[in-house]
Amino acid sequence: MVDYAKAISMLVNEQRVFINQNTPKWVVLHKTAGMTTVQELGNYFATTSLMTSSHYGVGLDGSVAQYVLEKDGAAGNCCTEVGHATFLPDAPGSSGINLNMCTISIEHLDPATDNSSPVTSQQQQASFDLIVDICKRHNIPMREGDSTGGIITHAQIDPVSRSRCPGNYPLSELWSYLQNMTQTTKTRDVVCLGGETLETIAHYVFGNSQAVQELEVLNKGTTVSTVFTKGQVIHVPVVTTPVTVTTGNSDTLAKLAHYGYGTSADMMIQKLLSQNPSVLPAIGAAPLPANLKIIL
Repeated sequence: MVDYAKAISMLVNEQRVFINQNTPKWVVLHKTAGMTTVQELGNYFATTSLMTSSHYGVGLDGSVAQYVLEKDGAAGNCCTEVGHATFLPDAPGSSGINLNMCTISIEHLDPATDNSSPVTSQQQQASFDLIVDICKRHNIPMREGDSTGGIITHAQIDPVSRSRCPGNYPLSELWSYLQNMTQTTKTRDVVCLGGETLETIAHYVFGNSQAVQELEVLNKGTTVSTVFTKGQVIHVPVVTTPVTVTTGNSDTLAKLAHYGYGTSADMMIQKLLSQNPSVLPAIGAAPLPANLKIIL
């Protein structure tokens, strides 16, 4: 079982990790300085006599693999070197402080030994998506790291031996991407019917129950485990392109219109009927058959 839904599972043996000892505060960005695929990196972590590891690897093709569970400490960020970022605690390896127990590490495949290969567009987007997902689940600040947490580089931990890690990773683009995620988005309100989660709302708004990150940003203090009460108002982005929703066992035309358009008024039900003439019966309250593909 992986922590990130899009990740391939390549978990290393538990003898290679710090079991149940990780309380993430920072996300640490790395590059591999060699190797070309997440599978190759996973095989290395599974067999190296150095016992090193990271939680994730992001391939040039945008693939993501998980090597260590987030609840466990990986073995990639143990000890600081002279000149490390001043907000990090001194962790010389003999003081009892081990940064592996408060970090989540992400490797980015780079076949160049000096980490100079360009980050591909697929790799960049996959990395950004993964970072956002981790930060939201662990309440890690989605910004440059400081003493309270955030996103840092391996070079900030080990500026002598890892000065080029993660090399030319697009940090400026990452900061802009994260900032844009928190900026005002044109939204509309949805009044909950009771019992919904963010995944429920995402299913009707985006046609994908896994697309919860934007909803979390728009509704501060909510998580994927939040259950909304009847009458509670949540904010959703205005989607300007058609969305295809697969019906469940209890869906009705009125329910689809309520979530999809913000109202179950007759005119919105008629809009649904006109957009889906071949699949929808002319009813508003009776349950629809499951697994219909409905365009909203």
